[in-house]
Amino acid sequence: MWRFLFRNRMRARHWAVLEQDRALLEAMDPDANQRETLYDHDHDAGLVRLGRYLRQQARRQLGAK
Repeated sequence: MWRFLFRNRMRARHWAVLEQDRALLEAMDPDANQRETLYDHDHDAGLVRLGRYLRQQARRQLGAK
């Protein structure tokens, strides 16, 4: 049933969403993440911490080479 539904209904929607995401990302400025405006909510605080962690890991890995 799942395969049928996916092939029949969801695949086209899935690709449409991926195409929207691609178009959005291509239209963004390269430094868009430097101008983020996040709210003081638990979800946004987690995103800020995750972004900070990923940047630290990237710097650490680049420095290790």
